Amino acid sequence: MSKSLIMFVLLAVYADVYSQTALICDRDLPGFVEPIQGPGVDDICSDSGLPGGSQWGLQDVMNHLPGSSRFNPSGAFRTIRLNVHVWQNEDNSSLQFTPDNEERFEQVLQNIVELHWTNVAYPSDPVEQYLDFPSTEFVFDCGDENNFYLCHPDTRIRMEIGGVYFHENTTMWNKSCDQSLVTEDLNNAANALVDDNHTYFNIHLLKNGCCGEAGGAAQQATWNSWPGSLAIRSCNNGDNQLSQSDIEGYTTHWAHELGHVLGLRHTYGNNCLSSSERVGVSLDPFCNSSEELPDVFGPDQPQSWCTTPGLGPNEGCHFVGTSTCNVDASAWDGCTNNVMGNNQEARFTSPMQMGRMHRSLMTSTISKYTWGYDPVPFRTFGPSTIASRVKFYQDLIIAAGNSVTITCIVEFVPEARLIVEPGARLIIDGGVVRAGENSPQAWRGIEVWGDPTQSQAANSQDPGLLASQGLLEFINGGRVENAEIGVLLGSRDQPGISGGGVVRAYGTNNEPIPITNCITGIQFDPYGPSNASILRHIEFTRNEEALPGLAGGYLKDHILAREVKDLVVEACQFSNDQPGLTTAIQQGDGIHTASSSIVVRSRCANGGASCGNAALVPSRFTQLNNGVYMEAPAEEAAEGSVLLVEFENNRTNVFARDNIDLFVGGCQFSSTLTDPVTGIPNATGIRSTLSRLEVRPRCPDGTTNCADPLRVPNRFQGLAIGIRLDNAGTAVSTATVVRAEFENNSTAVRADKMTSVDIRACSFSNTQPGITTSTALGQGITSINSTLTVRPGCPNGADECPGQTLVRNTFSNLDHGIELFDTGFGSYATIFQNDFTNNIAGIYANGMTGFAVTENLFTVGDNAVVMDNPVEVLWEDMHRAVFSTISYGFVIRDNTLMQASTGVAQPMSGTEGIVVGYTRDFNDVVYRNQATGLERAYIGEGVCADVFPPNNAKLIGLQFQCNTNTDNKVNIWSRLIESAPVLEQPQHTIRGYQGHRQKADNRFDRWDPTDPTLMDFWDYNVSTTFTPIIYSHRDPVSPASIGFVPWSVPNDPLRFQAIPFDDDFGGCGVLLSLIPYDPGDNGAGMAEDQEEYGTLKYLYDQLMDGGSTDEVVQEIVSSWPSEAWQLRQYLLDLSPFLSMESLKQAVNKPNFPMAMKAEVCIANPDATQKEGFIKWLELGANEPMPAYLIAMIEASWETKTFRTDMEMELADLHTAICQRATEMLFMEHQKPAPSPAQKRMIWQQVRTTAARYAEANVLLAQGDHTAARTVIQNMPVDKALKAPEVVEQQRMLSYITILEAAANGGRSATELTMAEVNQLKALIVEQYDRPANWISNLLCLYYGECRAPLTGGEVGGQKSLRPTVMNEEEVSKNVIVIAPNPAQSWATVTYTLQEVPVEGWIRVKDLFGRVVIAERMAGDQGQVVLDTRMLSKGVYLVECTTDSVLLLSERLIVQ
Repeated sequence: MSKSLIMFVLLAVYADVYSQTALICDRDLPGFVEPIQGPGVDDICSDSGLPGGSQWGLQDVMNHLPGSSRFNPSGAFRTIRLNVHVWQNEDNSSLQFTPDNEERFEQVLQNIVELHWTNVAYPSDPVEQYLDFPSTEFVFDCGDENNFYLCHPDTRIRMEIGGVYFHENTTMWNKSCDQSLVTEDLNNAANALVDDNHTYFNIHLLKNGCCGEAGGAAQQATWNSWPGSLAIRSCNNGDNQLSQSDIEGYTTHWAHELGHVLGLRHTYGNNCLSSSERVGVSLDPFCNSSEELPDVFGPDQPQSWCTTPGLGPNEGCHFVGTSTCNVDASAWDGCTNNVMGNNQEARFTSPMQMGRMHRSLMTSTISKYTWGYDPVPFRTFGPSTIASRVKFYQDLIIAAGNSVTITCIVEFVPEARLIVEPGARLIIDGGVVRAGENSPQAWRGIEVWGDPTQSQAANSQDPGLLASQGLLEFINGGRVENAEIGVLLGSRDQPGISGGGVVRAYGTNNEPIPITNCITGIQFDPYGPSNASILRHIEFTRNEEALPGLAGGYLKDHILAREVKDLVVEACQFSNDQPGLTTAIQQGDGIHTASSSIVVRSRCANGGASCGNAALVPSRFTQLNNGVYMEAPAEEAAEGSVLLVEFENNRTNVFARDNIDLFVGGCQFSSTLTDPVTGIPNATGIRSTLSRLEVRPRCPDGTTNCADPLRVPNRFQGLAIGIRLDNAGTAVSTATVVRAEFENNSTAVRADKMTSVDIRACSFSNTQPGITTSTALGQGITSINSTLTVRPGCPNGADECPGQTLVRNTFSNLDHGIELFDTGFGSYATIFQNDFTNNIAGIYANGMTGFAVTENLFTVGDNAVVMDNPVEVLWEDMHRAVFSTISYGFVIRDNTLMQASTGVAQPMSGTEGIVVGYTRDFNDVVYRNQATGLERAYIGEGVCADVFPPNNAKLIGLQFQCNTNTDNKVNIWSRLIESAPVLEQPQHTIRGYQGHRQKADNRFDRWDPTDPTLMDFWDYNVSTTFTPIIYSHRDPVSPASIGFVPWSVPNDPLRFQAIPFDDDFGGCGVLLSLIPYDPGDNGAGMAEDQEEYGTLKYLYDQLMDGGSTDEVVQEIVSSWPSEAWQLRQYLLDLSPFLSMESLKQAVNKPNFPMAMKAEVCIANPDATQKEGFIKWLELGANEPMPAYLIAMIEASWETKTFRTDMEMELADLHTAICQRATEMLFMEHQKPAPSPAQKRMIWQQVRTTAARYAEANVLLAQGDHTAARTVIQNMPVDKALKAPEVVEQQRMLSYITILEAAANGGRSATELTMAEVNQLKALIVEQYDRPANWISNLLCLYYGECRAPLTGGEVGGQKSLRPTVMNEEEVSKNVIVIAPNPAQSWATVTYTLQEVPVEGWIRVKDLFGRVVIAERMAGDQGQVVLDTRMLSKGVYLVECTTDSVLLLSERLIVQ
């Protein structure tokens, strides 16, 4: 490169007055290798030869003159960082400086700064023209002082001393000045010994005589060729210690060598070459090695003392190089005190030498070690190209109307900015704009200023510019590095009101645009209209070379957009590989938008709208805190689309927060990140908070027009949470997820307080081999206080697809397929037509007040893992299809349950079908499900009935109806939970009446109770004792209907009684008249049931104890012994409606015959079956009743009374009310936006405490704590609260108070204080009622204070062998049917006998065995009428005999 061309470019770049220029240069980009500059190689740029003659050469130097130039207008200091390395011979055989000279060497450096750079000496031989130098001729201004030398007494260069280091290394000590690569060897050796030494300029002190006769050497400044090593090599002067004269000598010597490093040349040397030797360099009138600057030698003519000038015009002489000449002898001789002379008094540096030094600090290798900032910016005017490496120590401003192109490296000090004014353009064409090499800190970056009130339209006069906005363009791999903000579309000087600037990054798949190691890559300040920026194929990275900024040393955002519309990011790469990051926040975000709309998508590799055969290049995010983070204030919705993007190993891949409408299509989310302690995944795929999310498949070309099999689903793999959905307060937050694939995640979907979550056609699985624990299997969906729908969906991901087969959701090899939790906020879930395979639990519901599980397929078993989930502690290693605890108001129907037929789990081992616990006082029904091959099919456990006085356990509680069993070891089980508190266990039961008007109508396996190999096989097992389970089933009339009759059942009537009904009313088909709820009746059916129930309940209450228990008790207590018959008749007249309290008074009545006591008890079988009554007769009565009479009382339980019918009718009506409410609730939640008011109205139709709690929960979800408290305080139920219910009520009120206090303080239930958490923990100690469970769920889900739900128990008990247990052959044997029963004036006995009787009789006997009626039978079938008018009220035995042999008997009640 010619010297003239180089000088031409220098001025072209920095002068205001030149037109378009260009320079072809070695771009000095990574990979370029510049030849190492050895001693004597001349590559110094000249200062003349510019247009207009030497005047412009002076102008160039003056452009850098500190304090009066464009590049240092304020005279800001430039500080060089410097280390000294004293190399020593390892055997100490030579004289060398020892470490105790450290302070003396530091004094040398301090002297250089003080004597040579700060207090510059006046010239011993000044150039006369500059003694009165007019300031108007050049750009400097020295006020009234025209003496050019006096105007610049300070070089404005300083030094930062890193240290003086002593190294024993003979090889380095023995280096010489003229060896090739000496400097590189020395620097590399020092770098290996001293931290960060490469960021300091090095002075190396070597052996004595290392440079021959010279004392040392230095590379001169190398403009535009920065790679390679730069240093001073100095020689030991032959001493061990630095004397004062040595200090002075090294001061002069090193100041001289530093001059060379800063671009200065000797003032002594040979005369210039002859004219014949200067061919091709005619524009270079000065000698190559001489400092021929005008203010050193004179600009126009030889000095007066010059007697042998050069051959060219105006050529002068050099100064002498004698070190001992007297500089003060004359002002007009050849002896100079210039620092580049060789004199020991050399302390003068001319102003133009200072300019050249500062130019070198900007344009040569020494800039790598130099820092400083001038607050006055440099402004460019006129189009230009910066094509040579340069470093700015001030802001660079591209003025409006101008365009600048950067093709090489341009560097900035940390304080500096590159500013593009509105109407200006910057093109980075393959160039690099970055922080200075070796910078300790990031520079501030590029600012593209704009006007947010104006459009981004082109300038009509110059289409390359924008009319009102700044424009930045990246082409050919242009890049930005190590900036605080790589590109700011706005201004720090006017934050928030200078947006509108445009950036266009025209990257390609083969040549992307790197934005590297910036703390924020690109930042968009607010701009209202649609943004015209283009972001294509940009590589945003951060690595080991990243520098800290003023606000920290970690990535914030690769892209930050605030209040920007229609931003499109295509095929960009976002990553953070910076080492040493210890927290998620340090990893930074890929894209962060605030109140903005953005599309992040892939792009065809061919750049076209359609890819054709070209590949689709996705945007990709790796190793970030948030891949894409979007937020907006509540009053300003924003939107975003993320399409066909790949995310890997980000803590949160996509985060939409606070009112975002987010669409995610065809993206891939994966992670191998794990918690360092637990080893479990800790990354999240998508998080949506207070926002609206859609996740759907996308065509591989980015469109929506492709065949369904080609559509790319969103895939989530190896994550802690695939999709996390959060809401707070009453905001509307929704999510729709269609055709997504979730694999090997800890939790696939987690929803918290969501208004609506709709999951369709998704797959949830764990395919990892070698899993040994249930928690490692992960969860499918976890729903907390949310409205959830899980249902089939369209294969194309659309909402509607007429004529297409819907795709079911699948859940396989998981711990829990779906988890439903409520903390007292009335959430709901609809789970419809899904497939669950080999999960520890298909569905787990805890604390729900309403959910629906319908038409799902559950395959249970085949997961031989240790069940270590805390929830499963009491499951006794049982896998379950459905487990519901402390939940009610549900619909569980038409599901298919089966044991897995392959795998390590064996059939009928370790599997349970539907397990329902603690429904308490609500009539729930598990209806019309099919179970095959399970160990236990249908289980009701814990308190699943209304057990508090006045005991409605028979009327209100859990039922199993119309379910089918095939080869299940235990078909139906009322289970006592052995882990429950001991005092609670006696209250465990399902509803006493299982069916009535609606038959239970379950189909059983009918295990043979007499087969000793089937002792653990049960049709109906009952381990509870609170109330007998009175099972109503069809009276089989053919072998085909025998399956409705349980055979293998308990033999204890206190536990189980099977009662056949021969009428046609009831059964599964009739049950459909109640469920599902008909939405077309507008609540009319509910009103009818309520009216009928109210009327019947009133009549029932009037019949109980004749309407007054106190009056009956008083009558018993006050009667005389002689009035025993009258008392007997009085009590029998009230029977069978005597209360247990009245019966106990009668039994304890002194002088009342035991037989009469027993007769009264037998006449009231409904009351004697109440909890603990028989035990009381045996142990608690004043006079224990004999066992034979107790046996007769127990035998009476098989008799239905009018009270039985009434209670069963009340139970049926209450069931109808509850089921209508359940179905209304179900239908309400099929709407897009369920109405809280409607939900509350539905719950108000049911008058139980369960309904009141559910109603209060609806209000809590709305944040109405006052109304919720009122509902709980004023529970309008059919009965007064008993002590345990009052405790439960007070616990709920305390819970509401704590939640309300947090809400009043602006906190949610997830933000409680430690004191509040401790209050809640105290409320639930050993408590398991409804509010205790909601509190427990809250503590577990948000505060890690978990406890296992109560569940489990052992199968056992003695089996019944009574006649109700029949096989198919016995169905058609002897039968008698009595109707009506109870009877008043008559009854018919219809009989069907296997054979014609011999002397066949129907006899009626009283309790004393006396025959009171006898009627002869005629033939093997017939009917007789019994006249009961003369019989006393009571219980009688009807016997059927032939030839005095009893065939069968039945009870008859006369009222």
